[in-house]
Amino acid sequence: MIQAFFSALSFYTRLPVPKSIHLDEQSLNKATVFLPLIGLIVGGVCAGCYFAASLVFPKAVAAVISLIAGVLFTGAFHEDGFSDTCDGLGGGFTIEDKLNIMKDSRVGAYGLVGTLLLILLKFALLTETPSNIIIPAIMVIHVISRLTPVYLIFFLDYVRLDQKSKAKPVSRGISLGGLIIASSMAMVFSALLNPYFLLFFTAFPLLVLFFVLFYKKQAGGYTGDLLGASEQISEALLLGGVYIQWTFIV
Repeated sequence: MIQAFFSALSFYTRLPVPKSIHLDEQSLNKATVFLPLIGLIVGGVCAGCYFAASLVFPKAVAAVISLIAGVLFTGAFHEDGFSDTCDGLGGGFTIEDKLNIMKDSRVGAYGLVGTLLLILLKFALLTETPSNIIIPAIMVIHVISRLTPVYLIFFLDYVRLDQKSKAKPVSRGISLGGLIIASSMAMVFSALLNPYFLLFFTAFPLLVLFFVLFYKKQAGGYTGDLLGASEQISEALLLGGVYIQWTFIV
């Protein structure tokens, strides 16, 4: 399990890991279960940067610094997937066209505009999130959003790309036991941050169902880029959920 955790840390963040860690498909499959924990670590870094910046700068500046911290800490890993997904699904007409476009390392208009709008949306939601909940909110969105790809890996088939693909390694599966462990991990972390965050799990199955049906229709399954896009979209939706919950419910 230690090997799997360090594999996850190596693949999903820029943190250094022991040189003995060898990243391959098998270790990456085992590492998938740790995605919520990776989210907690990334969220902790982003929340810490937000808190430190807010001691000196206005809320809007702290929000930007928090977003920058997330991009630097992960190497824009999920943002890159979202950008490629926008290009592929926006510019392709057939499944083959969409997958071929997503393989292209160049950024198109759909990817550029989509990523810009997504970042603006997350920035706006961060600046409007109530100050008394924003630190745990930043952490929880990274935890739960990384549970979304775990479920997609479980329910969907990996769409194999040819050997000329630019695609990075990607998990090809997770067991039911691994899915339960990842889900339990995400729920425990969320409850510890704030028990009200557990309400998000009542709507989580609908989010997963949407991605499963949409990706199956658009691409026939999942790719690494589509997983990254699901994480980014989940982040924005969860931030919106935090705003609604703490403005109108709590």
